[in-house]
Amino acid sequence: MMAQTTETPTVAEDEASEPGQDLSWRVHLARRSPRRLPVVALVVLIGAGCIWMMFHQTLPVVAAVLLLLGACSDFLLPLHYRITDEGVHASGVASRLNLPWKDARRCLLERNALTLTPLPVASRLDAFRGVTLRFARRGEPGDRASVLEAVRRYAPGLLPTAELPVPAETVAECTAPGAKH
Repeated sequence: MMAQTTETPTVAEDEASEPGQDLSWRVHLARRSPRRLPVVALVVLIGAGCIWMMFHQTLPVVAAVLLLLGACSDFLLPLHYRITDEGVHASGVASRLNLPWKDARRCLLERNALTLTPLPVASRLDAFRGVTLRFARRGEPGDRASVLEAVRRYAPGLLPTAELPVPAETVAECTAPGAKH
């Protein structure tokens, strides 16, 4: 017997605003910022060289290279995002993050991303407990406008109704109604 699997297709640009539609998109940070690739390669090579000078063995060098590449995997490999009626989902090779709408308490709106967090007040743990949704390029599914619209649709009290102006250096904070400060 074969089990049936269902996949959520990527929503086309014109379908992204229809109610009840899931929004899914992919962001590849290395393609967005190719100038940073030589820096990543240099750090990996320096790390491998340092480990070689310490141990003079191949196995520790391979382990160090794999650990460094794993740490950079969100940059080097594509990240997949999905907004559904159940919550937000972000997945990469090294991570799978989910945050149900009922647990979302605050959002941090940045220039290129939106972070939803279950913590009611600002904390250093936001980066570890929250889900960051990086925006796709303008005009593509997952761009800033479509992500904000989808979040407003599923969690209307989380974002303000007016678009927040977000300078490059600042982060705007949004809170869910009833969240205590």
